[in-house]
Amino acid sequence: MFALLSALATCHAQAGVILMPDSAYTTSIDGGTTPPMGSLTGFEEFQTVNQSGLTTPYMSGVTDFDAYIASAPTHGSSLDYNSWRSDLGSPTVGFLDFDLGATFTIESMALWNYGGNHEQNVAVFDLKVADNPDFTGATSFTTDVVNTNTGPSTAVLPQVFSITPTAGRYVRMEILANNGSPDFTAIGEVAFEVVPEPSTTVLIGLAAGLFARRRRP
Repeated sequence: MFALLSALATCHAQAGVILMPDSAYTTSIDGGTTPPMGSLTGFEEFQTVNQSGLTTPYMSGVTDFDAYIASAPTHGSSLDYNSWRSDLGSPTVGFLDFDLGATFTIESMALWNYGGNHEQNVAVFDLKVADNPDFTGATSFTTDVVNTNTGPSTAVLPQVFSITPTAGRYVRMEILANNGSPDFTAIGEVAFEVVPEPSTTVLIGLAAGLFARRRRP
């Protein structure tokens, strides 16, 4: 099991782009005996991957991850219906899974927690990356420090967690504890840093070359 680093000043071997997962959903930790965390009506899992509540939108698969995070985009977790909240009466810990839609080399994850140091914030989690939705043979990463107060719940700043670059389509956030709430757990938004696909990198390079040619006298 690898360590998952809270990345504030991490140098990447290759600049990554920010990726919005295709979907998010909770699953049972034991195949069905224990119910999944579920969601409150209006606060479904997809709210974590649709950019709702972000002050600055991004273009998935195109926008530079580091540049975007450096711009300090905030998320209004407590505004409108912009966050995921686990269902009342369901476990406050468990699996929150993300389908990226295709296989990518994943370098890090950006988390906009619920914020404000509220007890519903995620406090401890591990990550798993796999090429299948059952997470058979998944690569696991343990967390370092989760900040439950990166800003008020109306303007939450992201925290970035870097991992050893790993190829996969599915990412599991195994939530091990919240900040003390017995009722529900909440998250604002999640996005991933991935290495651009070769075709994308080539297109960007070609565009840069054409631009340079046009600027020549």
